[in-house]
Amino acid sequence: MIQKKMFILAFVCLFCLSTNGQTYAEQISIRVNTENDMIYFNFVNEPINNSGHIFVPLREFAEEWKMKVDFDEELKLITLRHPSQIIELSIKNNKEVIVKNGTTYVPLRFISEQFHTNVNWDGQTQTVHIDGYERFAYGTVENDSFWIKYKTGELYYAQGNEAPKMIGTINHELYDIVTFKGVKMADDTFALKVSDLYGEPHIHHQVFTMFVKNASILHKEMAYFKYRYEGHDLLMYNDLAILHAGTSIKLVNSEGEIIKELPLTEDEKEQNYDLIALKPNYMLIRGNEDGLLVYINRLIDERIILYKKLIENDVEREYIENNGGTVPGDSLKFINEKDGTLIFSYSGLNESGKTYTFNIFK
Repeated sequence: MIQKKMFILAFVCLFCLSTNGQTYAEQISIRVNTENDMIYFNFVNEPINNSGHIFVPLREFAEEWKMKVDFDEELKLITLRHPSQIIELSIKNNKEVIVKNGTTYVPLRFISEQFHTNVNWDGQTQTVHIDGYERFAYGTVENDSFWIKYKTGELYYAQGNEAPKMIGTINHELYDIVTFKGVKMADDTFALKVSDLYGEPHIHHQVFTMFVKNASILHKEMAYFKYRYEGHDLLMYNDLAILHAGTSIKLVNSEGEIIKELPLTEDEKEQNYDLIALKPNYMLIRGNEDGLLVYINRLIDERIILYKKLIENDVEREYIENNGGTVPGDSLKFINEKDGTLIFSYSGLNESGKTYTFNIFK
């Protein structure tokens, strides 16, 4: 249950975090301990030490905490929306709020403790420690908001300025750098993609695609990639949502009906494929394990490994086939299509920035 609280910041000094001495803003770090990780909050506008109390830039802190921020100019009211809390802050005639160069600052402990976290100050390292933080990722699609909880994969949705509510789960834990992409297909219908880049040196991708309608996840797919994932945001094919399962893609209409399923694999080569391009007469995909860019003629179901068709230099071909690079496969990069000609750039062993073309009608 989301709690809604109204605070008048004239009284917030009761919540201020004392540092027991004068410090400098540039020395202060804010360390946040999650269920199984540790992160630092970073700000463009540095925290302010005001007579031994730490103040943080409100909007930046809210964004780090993954809160949606709205400001009512007439009422001088700031509303912070989050899956676990809604906080309304009145800053009208408030002497305790610091405004510096157009940026509003509030006491750090005041916001943090509304989420039932523990806030402590380490004077030796000039570090604020926040314990018990539940990590979320946040994204918007037009005027609507989505959150996803790292630990459980629970997905939350808020239409406009409504309160967030849970609409389903991906049933999978998230780990590190999470990004949202989405397309609003209708007032209550979305194609969503959540990508998680993790591990060292960040070579693992888990990608979740979802079809959401009437505040519910109707369809979802997950694909895993190591090394070779280009992150193309292909969420729609014409007016159909694309759900990517790694070995196939599903096309879903606005009513939630699966119209078509397109296989990406070959019988002898079971691996996940990244979807680079999808057109009525062709697809471009790249294998997760071999890293090779493949052209599929959808009209006659023909597959062509493009480097074998385009690159004639024996040294370059051997370099690709022996995985001479830091990641497996070729370095062909799809640029665009013009009048039936696919244009690729290539940077290999000795050929840097070279352009290759492939005519789909030949």
